[in-house]
Amino acid sequence: MIMRVTYRFLGQLLVVTVLQACSNTKFLPDDEILYTGIKKVVIVPQGDLQDIKGLESSVYWSAYFKPNNSFYLPKRVLPPVRLWIYNYMDSEKEKGFKHWIHKNFSQPPVLIRDVNLDARVKKLESELFNEGYFDAKVNYLLYYKPKNPKKASVIYQVLTPEPYTYQSINFMRSQTNFDTIIQSSAGKSLIRAGDNYDLETVLQERDRITNAVRDSGFYNFRKEYLMFNLDTSQGLRVIDAHVTIAENLPKISYHRQYINKINVKMIAGGIDTTLSESFDTLRYGDMTIAYDNLFFKPQMIQKAMYQKPGEHYRQTYHSKTQTHLSNFEVFKQINIRYDSVKSHTDLLDMNITLTPIKKISLSAEANMVTKSSGFAGPAVVAGLQNQNVFKGGEKLNISLKAGFEWQTNTRENTGLGFNSYELGANASLSFPRVIAPFALKSKTNVYIPQTSVNAGFEFLNRVQYYRMNSFNVSYGYSWKTGRYNQHNFAPANFNFVVLVDTTPEFSEIYKDNPSVRRSFEEQNILSIRYRYAFDNSLNKEKKHRISWESGTYVAGAFLSLIDENLKIFGKPYSRFVKITQDLRYYYTFQRRSVLVNRIYAGMGYPVGNTTIMPYVEQFFSGGANSVRGFVARSLGPGSYRGDTLTYFDQTGDIKLEYNLEYRYRIGERLFGAVFLDVGNIWLVKEDELRPGSGFNQSTFYTQFAIGTGFGLRFDLDFFVIRFDLGLALRHPGYEKGKRWLFENKEIYQLNGYLAIGYPF
Repeated sequence: MIMRVTYRFLGQLLVVTVLQACSNTKFLPDDEILYTGIKKVVIVPQGDLQDIKGLESSVYWSAYFKPNNSFYLPKRVLPPVRLWIYNYMDSEKEKGFKHWIHKNFSQPPVLIRDVNLDARVKKLESELFNEGYFDAKVNYLLYYKPKNPKKASVIYQVLTPEPYTYQSINFMRSQTNFDTIIQSSAGKSLIRAGDNYDLETVLQERDRITNAVRDSGFYNFRKEYLMFNLDTSQGLRVIDAHVTIAENLPKISYHRQYINKINVKMIAGGIDTTLSESFDTLRYGDMTIAYDNLFFKPQMIQKAMYQKPGEHYRQTYHSKTQTHLSNFEVFKQINIRYDSVKSHTDLLDMNITLTPIKKISLSAEANMVTKSSGFAGPAVVAGLQNQNVFKGGEKLNISLKAGFEWQTNTRENTGLGFNSYELGANASLSFPRVIAPFALKSKTNVYIPQTSVNAGFEFLNRVQYYRMNSFNVSYGYSWKTGRYNQHNFAPANFNFVVLVDTTPEFSEIYKDNPSVRRSFEEQNILSIRYRYAFDNSLNKEKKHRISWESGTYVAGAFLSLIDENLKIFGKPYSRFVKITQDLRYYYTFQRRSVLVNRIYAGMGYPVGNTTIMPYVEQFFSGGANSVRGFVARSLGPGSYRGDTLTYFDQTGDIKLEYNLEYRYRIGERLFGAVFLDVGNIWLVKEDELRPGSGFNQSTFYTQFAIGTGFGLRFDLDFFVIRFDLGLALRHPGYEKGKRWLFENKEIYQLNGYLAIGYPF
């Protein structure tokens, strides 16, 4: 059904494309002009202007206004398909497929008057002023299309000398208690002599100084009390900056204030009332706790208290306390308030009000899922979560899953198997602390470490080939060493996989190919796993974002010290080392479109008595999250390609992959994407039955498969529905001269993928 609708939609777009010979301006009134974007930005230097290219780029994006086109850029890149739909596919009916297309994909013409060029010029001059170009002047010129004067783009002209720079920064003494603090923090100033003036940096510097003063106990000091006086009269295009304290501040702001009492109120009923008979009280450490229900352990709250009675107020400690309490993930609301003690103006009572989130929740999802195996289909997941099992922030998650899946868009019976179904159950219990058989000394950290125990079972039936049971148990730790730095260490991770039953077709493969047999036999895995991740990709305020994940897995090392020939449940255990690297770079264009680069590298190496990696630990290429022009597990290893795929799946010990994807907005919730995928897998040691499958340093770069395509993403806030259409461009399994699609039509594959979430 989805493919039929897709083809119908593409057919409609093809019809619309034919209409491009028709004018999109003939429907416009005589006095209206269609806006086609920014033609160029011209910088006219009025002196020795150094960074002309940088200034040109800054103006280009500051002048941003989206014309009618398919990409979210300031100038037209592709033909205005959505405008064609608006003009030529309108339907008088309020229902039907044509009406749906017009409603969801059309866009009215963007006119020159919509851009409001006069206001935009003033905005540009203001922004240039804030960046140090105090006397910049901006003009604009309309460039009319020679063949159609009803279309026009804009040329922006900027006349400016070089920006103003700081000659000196002086922190003026004002004979107040703040002088020493401000002077001592001057070495951390964000403003340096020689820097260009930038208003944003000035505001950040004001916040930095304010926090330094408040960290020294001056709770009532406000950033509005800081004055930045800029003197431009002492030289040519230079600034002498003078940082001073405003006069006539409130007297209370000069008082260093100390913490008197810490009062905590826990309101399970959700109504904040004054203390009454319905509230009990207790004393724990430095805190007095009032509660109508003691839903959280006092000792856990005590761990989050950075402020101590008798110590002066610190802004940093306030922020740490707030963050630490939030990281327990059991409070719906955290309110921290400081009240002056009436009889002692230098004392503050710290009052904290905590209300809980819903402790137990049930969830049920019916999703279309795409698996790493390349199978897709409906699945039902039911879960139970308890966010505060033992009143210390412990989390219990239990989930049950059932699904039916099918391999999508195979051109022929490739031996991969057509459908499967699975049943699974998983339970995890995490504790907001380190639980270990020995004492650990650790510094107090707002990022709470977690100890987790997980157990799961999964039954998988790939109808054409086998039935498989897998059991897994793990014990590990996770902790953060910064806002973006995450560590996971599992010293005990056991995975036991049992091939329950096989079909005659699979038994034939099993018999004729020893490597396949061994990969399924040796699947008792006792491993130590460590993963490090740096990820600031969710910080949408940053133009440049990075996600890097590094994993190291060592299996069988401990058991080999006991007995290299030891068997578990009658089967040998696996010994291998596996390393993975996943690096992603996100570049945001004006927060509306994103260019994503991804490099993935992985290698597994069997050691000792293990001669081949376990099947569940091997790599594969192709599918919804890999080289999307190819069916999952159909590529490689290396340049190997049989007349028919005689192996169950194509897997390998080494994987290299590069993905490039440009994501752009089409509508409020609809996004488009175009992508290019490059990658393959290899064996560490070549398999004689699969010539070309081994990794060779001198030839591996000639064995990459290449695919391209486009997709749609429907962002529904809580999850993303993704449809990708991938086209195979290059297949390394053919001889030289026949590897590219334009050289060999046999390579042609067009694969559709329906999935939840982004591919990376």
